Amino acid sequence: MEELHREARAGLAKAVATHLSLERFEGLRGVALASRQPDQLREATRQLLTGPRRRQAQLLRQVDSCLTLAEGERVSLQQDFGFTGTSLLVPNGASEHEGDPPGGLPREFLLCVGRLEARKNQLALANVAERLDLPLVLVGPFNRRHKRISEEIQRRVRESSRISWFPQLPRHRVLALQRAATCHVLPSWCEVVPQVDLEAARAGTRVVTTTRGHTDEYLGDQATYWDPASRERGLACAVERTLEQAPPQLTDPDALSWERVGQRLLDSYRAISVTAAEEPPSRSTAEV
Repeated sequence: MEELHREARAGLAKAVATHLSLERFEGLRGVALASRQPDQLREATRQLLTGPRRRQAQLLRQVDSCLTLAEGERVSLQQDFGFTGTSLLVPNGASEHEGDPPGGLPREFLLCVGRLEARKNQLALANVAERLDLPLVLVGPFNRRHKRISEEIQRRVRESSRISWFPQLPRHRVLALQRAATCHVLPSWCEVVPQVDLEAARAGTRVVTTTRGHTDEYLGDQATYWDPASRERGLACAVERTLEQAPPQLTDPDALSWERVGQRLLDSYRAISVTAAEEPPSRSTAEV
Protein backbone atom coordinates (compact mmCIF):
# COMPACT_ATOMS: atom_id res chain seq x y z
CA MET A 1 0.00 0.00 0.00
CA GLU A 2 2.88 2.39 0.72
CA GLU A 3 4.35 1.79 -2.76
CA LEU A 4 0.94 2.19 -4.35
CA HIS A 5 0.52 5.47 -2.48
CA ARG A 6 3.91 6.83 -3.53
CA GLU A 7 4.13 5.64 -7.12
CA ALA A 8 0.85 4.56 -8.70
CA ARG A 9 -1.64 7.34 -8.04
CA ALA A 10 -2.52 9.74 -10.85
CA GLY A 11 -4.04 13.16 -11.42
CA LEU A 12 -5.25 15.12 -8.41
CA ALA A 13 -4.80 12.13 -6.12
CA LYS A 14 -1.10 11.96 -7.04
CA ALA A 15 -0.64 15.69 -6.40
CA VAL A 16 -2.25 15.37 -2.96
CA ALA A 17 -0.46 12.11 -2.11
CA THR A 18 2.91 13.75 -2.77
CA HIS A 19 2.44 15.91 0.32
CA LEU A 20 0.61 13.49 2.62
CA SER A 21 1.36 10.20 4.30
CA LEU A 22 -0.72 7.16 3.39
CA GLU A 23 -2.53 7.40 6.75
CA ARG A 24 -3.47 11.04 6.26
CA PHE A 25 -4.43 10.52 2.64
CA GLU A 26 -6.72 7.59 3.45
CA GLY A 27 -8.34 9.54 6.28
CA LEU A 28 -9.14 12.49 4.04
CA ARG A 29 -10.32 10.20 1.25
CA GLY A 30 -12.69 8.49 3.68
CA VAL A 31 -14.25 11.79 4.70
CA ALA A 32 -14.60 12.86 1.05
CA LEU A 33 -16.38 9.62 0.15
CA ALA A 34 -18.56 9.74 3.27
CA SER A 35 -19.73 13.24 2.40
CA ARG A 36 -22.00 11.56 -0.15
CA GLN A 37 -23.30 9.07 2.45
CA PRO A 38 -24.02 11.02 5.66
CA ASP A 39 -24.59 7.86 7.73
CA GLN A 40 -20.87 7.07 7.31
CA LEU A 41 -19.56 10.54 8.04
CA ARG A 42 -19.24 10.08 11.81
CA GLU A 43 -17.01 7.02 11.48
CA ALA A 44 -15.02 8.61 8.63
CA THR A 45 -14.34 11.67 10.79
CA ARG A 46 -13.24 9.42 13.65
CA GLN A 47 -10.82 7.66 11.33
CA LEU A 48 -9.45 10.99 10.14
CA LEU A 49 -8.78 12.12 13.70
CA THR A 50 -7.51 8.77 14.99
CA GLY A 51 -5.80 7.51 11.86
CA PRO A 52 -7.26 4.62 9.79
CA ARG A 53 -4.60 2.12 10.89
CA ARG A 54 -5.02 2.91 14.59
CA ARG A 55 -8.80 2.79 14.19
CA GLN A 56 -8.55 -0.64 12.56
CA ALA A 57 -6.45 -1.85 15.47
CA GLN A 58 -9.07 -0.50 17.90
CA LEU A 59 -11.82 -2.41 16.14
CA LEU A 60 -9.76 -5.61 16.04
CA ARG A 61 -9.28 -5.43 19.79
CA GLN A 62 -13.06 -5.80 20.11
CA VAL A 63 -13.08 -8.98 18.02
CA ASP A 64 -12.87 -12.49 19.48
CA SER A 65 -12.40 -14.38 16.19
CA CYS A 66 -11.33 -13.56 12.65
CA LEU A 67 -11.83 -15.60 9.50
CA THR A 68 -8.76 -15.32 7.27
CA LEU A 69 -8.05 -16.46 3.73
CA ALA A 70 -4.42 -17.41 4.36
CA GLU A 71 -1.94 -18.12 7.11
CA GLY A 72 0.03 -15.06 6.00
CA GLU A 73 -3.04 -12.90 6.57
CA ARG A 74 -3.27 -14.21 10.14
CA VAL A 75 0.39 -13.32 10.72
CA SER A 76 -0.20 -9.83 9.32
CA LEU A 77 -3.13 -9.27 11.66
CA GLN A 78 -0.90 -10.16 14.58
CA GLN A 79 2.19 -8.25 13.52
CA ASP A 80 0.59 -5.15 12.00
CA PHE A 81 -2.41 -4.70 14.28
CA GLY A 82 -1.59 -6.64 17.44
CA PHE A 83 -4.60 -8.92 17.00
CA THR A 84 -4.65 -11.53 19.78
CA GLY A 85 -7.98 -13.27 19.12
CA THR A 86 -8.61 -16.59 17.42
CA SER A 87 -8.02 -16.89 13.67
CA LEU A 88 -9.82 -19.52 11.63
CA LEU A 89 -8.66 -20.22 8.11
CA VAL A 90 -11.46 -20.32 5.52
CA PRO A 91 -9.86 -20.52 2.05
CA ASN A 92 -10.98 -18.78 -1.08
CA GLY A 93 -12.58 -20.83 -3.84
CA ALA A 94 -12.85 -20.98 -7.61
CA SER A 95 -15.74 -21.92 -9.89
CA GLU A 96 -15.47 -24.55 -12.60
CA HIS A 97 -15.35 -23.40 -16.19
CA GLU A 98 -18.22 -23.91 -18.58
CA GLY A 99 -19.40 -22.34 -21.83
CA ASP A 100 -17.54 -20.55 -24.60
CA PRO A 101 -15.54 -17.32 -24.55
CA PRO A 102 -16.49 -14.33 -26.70
CA GLY A 103 -15.69 -14.82 -30.37
CA GLY A 104 -13.07 -13.10 -32.47
CA LEU A 105 -10.18 -13.50 -30.03
CA PRO A 106 -6.66 -14.60 -31.04
CA ARG A 107 -5.69 -18.21 -30.50
CA GLU A 108 -3.18 -17.24 -27.80
CA PHE A 109 -3.44 -14.21 -25.54
CA LEU A 110 -2.66 -12.81 -22.11
CA LEU A 111 -5.66 -12.21 -19.86
CA CYS A 112 -6.24 -9.99 -16.86
CA VAL A 113 -9.57 -10.06 -15.02
CA GLY A 114 -10.21 -7.31 -12.51
CA ARG A 115 -11.45 -3.77 -12.10
CA LEU A 116 -9.28 -1.28 -14.02
CA GLU A 117 -7.55 0.81 -11.37
CA ALA A 118 -4.20 1.87 -9.99
CA ARG A 119 -3.92 -1.03 -7.53
CA LYS A 120 -4.44 -3.67 -10.24
CA ASN A 121 -1.75 -1.99 -12.38
CA GLN A 122 -3.14 -2.95 -15.79
CA LEU A 123 -1.31 -0.13 -17.56
CA ALA A 124 2.00 -1.80 -16.71
CA LEU A 125 0.68 -5.06 -18.17
CA ALA A 126 -0.43 -3.25 -21.35
CA ASN A 127 3.10 -1.86 -21.71
CA VAL A 128 4.60 -5.33 -21.23
CA ALA A 129 2.21 -6.94 -23.71
CA GLU A 130 3.16 -4.31 -26.28
CA ARG A 131 6.89 -4.85 -25.60
CA LEU A 132 6.51 -8.62 -26.03
CA ASP A 133 4.11 -8.25 -28.97
CA LEU A 134 1.47 -10.39 -27.28
CA PRO A 135 -2.31 -9.93 -27.55
CA LEU A 136 -3.92 -8.77 -24.31
CA VAL A 137 -7.52 -9.17 -23.14
CA LEU A 138 -8.74 -7.07 -20.20
CA VAL A 139 -11.99 -7.88 -18.44
CA GLY A 140 -13.66 -5.67 -15.86
CA PRO A 141 -15.23 -2.24 -15.34
CA PHE A 142 -13.05 0.76 -14.62
CA ASN A 143 -12.85 2.40 -11.23
CA ARG A 144 -14.76 5.66 -11.71
CA ARG A 145 -12.35 7.46 -9.39
CA HIS A 146 -9.40 6.48 -11.62
CA LYS A 147 -10.38 8.41 -14.71
CA ARG A 148 -6.89 8.73 -16.21
CA ILE A 149 -6.38 4.98 -16.26
CA SER A 150 -9.75 4.43 -17.89
CA GLU A 151 -9.05 7.04 -20.57
CA GLU A 152 -5.60 5.59 -21.30
CA ILE A 153 -6.92 2.02 -21.57
CA GLN A 154 -9.71 3.12 -23.89
CA ARG A 155 -7.22 5.05 -26.06
CA ARG A 156 -5.01 1.99 -26.40
CA VAL A 157 -7.96 -0.23 -27.27
CA ARG A 158 -8.94 2.21 -30.04
CA GLU A 159 -5.44 2.47 -31.44
CA SER A 160 -4.29 -1.16 -31.16
CA SER A 161 -5.81 -4.33 -32.55
CA ARG A 162 -3.73 -6.27 -29.99
CA ILE A 163 -5.68 -5.09 -26.92
CA SER A 164 -9.29 -6.04 -26.23
CA TRP A 165 -11.38 -4.78 -23.33
CA PHE A 166 -14.67 -6.21 -22.04
CA PRO A 167 -16.08 -3.86 -19.37
CA GLN A 168 -18.96 -6.25 -18.65
CA LEU A 169 -19.28 -9.95 -19.34
CA PRO A 170 -21.61 -12.65 -17.99
CA ARG A 171 -19.97 -14.80 -15.37
CA HIS A 172 -19.83 -17.91 -17.57
CA ARG A 173 -18.04 -15.93 -20.30
CA VAL A 174 -15.40 -14.73 -17.88
CA LEU A 175 -14.79 -18.29 -16.70
CA ALA A 176 -14.56 -19.47 -20.29
CA LEU A 177 -11.97 -16.77 -21.00
CA GLN A 178 -9.96 -18.06 -18.06
CA ARG A 179 -9.83 -21.46 -19.71
CA ALA A 180 -9.06 -20.10 -23.20
CA ALA A 181 -6.21 -17.76 -22.18
CA THR A 182 -2.58 -18.71 -22.60
CA CYS A 183 -1.68 -16.99 -19.34
CA HIS A 184 -3.55 -14.97 -16.73
CA VAL A 185 -1.50 -12.05 -15.37
CA LEU A 186 -2.39 -10.07 -12.25
CA PRO A 187 0.22 -7.32 -11.77
CA SER A 188 -1.29 -5.83 -8.60
CA TRP A 189 0.61 -3.73 -6.10
CA CYS A 190 -1.08 -5.73 -3.33
CA GLU A 191 -3.72 -8.45 -2.92
CA VAL A 192 -4.82 -11.07 -0.37
CA VAL A 193 -5.82 -14.24 -2.26
CA PRO A 194 -7.21 -13.20 -5.66
CA GLN A 195 -10.00 -15.43 -6.85
CA VAL A 196 -8.97 -14.87 -10.48
CA ASP A 197 -5.60 -16.56 -9.82
CA LEU A 198 -7.36 -19.64 -8.50
CA GLU A 199 -9.91 -19.70 -11.33
CA ALA A 200 -7.18 -19.58 -13.96
CA ALA A 201 -5.14 -22.32 -12.29
CA ARG A 202 -8.19 -24.53 -11.84
CA ALA A 203 -8.90 -24.10 -15.56
CA GLY A 204 -5.37 -25.26 -16.38
CA THR A 205 -4.17 -21.81 -17.43
CA ARG A 206 -0.72 -20.45 -16.59
CA VAL A 207 -0.66 -17.83 -13.83
CA VAL A 208 1.58 -14.83 -13.20
CA THR A 209 0.61 -12.97 -10.04
CA THR A 210 1.98 -10.53 -7.50
CA THR A 211 4.25 -11.50 -4.64
CA ARG A 212 2.32 -8.98 -2.51
CA GLY A 213 -0.34 -11.50 -1.59
CA HIS A 214 -0.80 -15.10 -0.46
CA THR A 215 -1.54 -16.99 -3.67
CA ASP A 216 1.61 -19.03 -3.06
CA GLU A 217 -0.14 -20.75 -0.12
CA TYR A 218 -2.69 -22.10 -2.61
CA LEU A 219 -0.76 -22.65 -5.85
CA GLY A 220 2.82 -23.18 -4.68
CA ASP A 221 5.12 -23.75 -7.64
CA GLN A 222 2.17 -23.98 -10.03
CA ALA A 223 2.30 -20.19 -10.55
CA THR A 224 4.92 -17.51 -11.21
CA TYR A 225 5.23 -14.71 -8.64
CA TRP A 226 6.24 -11.23 -9.75
CA ASP A 227 7.67 -8.67 -7.33
CA PRO A 228 6.27 -5.18 -8.09
CA ALA A 229 9.66 -3.74 -7.04
CA SER A 230 11.09 -5.21 -10.28
CA ARG A 231 8.71 -3.01 -12.29
CA GLU A 232 7.84 -3.66 -15.95
CA ARG A 233 11.18 -5.26 -16.80
CA GLY A 234 10.62 -7.89 -14.13
CA LEU A 235 7.02 -8.40 -15.21
CA ALA A 236 8.09 -8.98 -18.81
CA CYS A 237 10.65 -11.56 -17.68
CA ALA A 238 8.04 -13.30 -15.51
CA VAL A 239 5.59 -13.51 -18.42
CA GLU A 240 8.22 -14.80 -20.84
CA ARG A 241 9.43 -17.40 -18.36
CA THR A 242 5.88 -18.58 -17.63
CA LEU A 243 4.99 -18.96 -21.31
CA GLU A 244 7.85 -21.45 -21.64
CA GLN A 245 6.48 -23.59 -18.80
CA ALA A 246 3.78 -26.24 -18.88
CA PRO A 247 0.29 -25.27 -17.71
CA PRO A 248 -0.42 -25.89 -14.02
CA GLN A 249 -1.65 -29.24 -12.79
CA LEU A 250 -3.27 -28.90 -9.39
CA THR A 251 -3.02 -32.03 -7.25
CA ASP A 252 -6.48 -31.46 -5.77
CA PRO A 253 -8.52 -28.97 -7.83
CA ASP A 254 -11.67 -29.90 -5.91
CA ALA A 255 -10.10 -28.29 -2.82
CA LEU A 256 -11.08 -24.99 -4.46
CA SER A 257 -14.71 -26.02 -5.00
CA TRP A 258 -17.34 -23.84 -3.37
CA GLU A 259 -18.84 -26.94 -1.78
CA ARG A 260 -15.60 -27.60 0.13
CA VAL A 261 -15.05 -23.93 0.92
CA GLY A 262 -18.65 -23.53 2.06
CA GLN A 263 -18.29 -26.48 4.42
CA ARG A 264 -15.16 -24.92 5.93
CA LEU A 265 -17.04 -21.66 6.45
CA LEU A 266 -19.97 -23.44 8.08
CA ASP A 267 -17.64 -25.42 10.34
CA SER A 268 -15.91 -22.19 11.39
CA TYR A 269 -19.20 -20.52 12.31
CA ARG A 270 -20.16 -23.59 14.32
CA ALA A 271 -16.81 -23.58 16.13
CA ILE A 272 -17.25 -19.91 17.04
CA SER A 273 -20.81 -20.55 18.24
CA VAL A 274 -19.68 -23.43 20.49
CA THR A 275 -16.87 -21.34 21.96
CA ALA A 276 -19.21 -18.41 22.60
CA ALA A 277 -21.74 -20.68 24.32
CA GLU A 278 -19.11 -22.21 26.60
CA GLU A 279 -17.38 -18.98 27.68
CA PRO A 280 -18.85 -16.12 29.74
CA PRO A 281 -19.40 -12.89 27.79
CA SER A 282 -16.16 -10.91 27.55
CA ARG A 283 -15.79 -7.18 27.54
CA SER A 284 -15.01 -7.23 23.82
CA THR A 285 -18.09 -9.33 23.05
CA ALA A 286 -20.29 -6.89 24.95
CA GLU A 287 -18.80 -3.94 23.04
CA VAL A 288 -19.37 -5.64 19.71
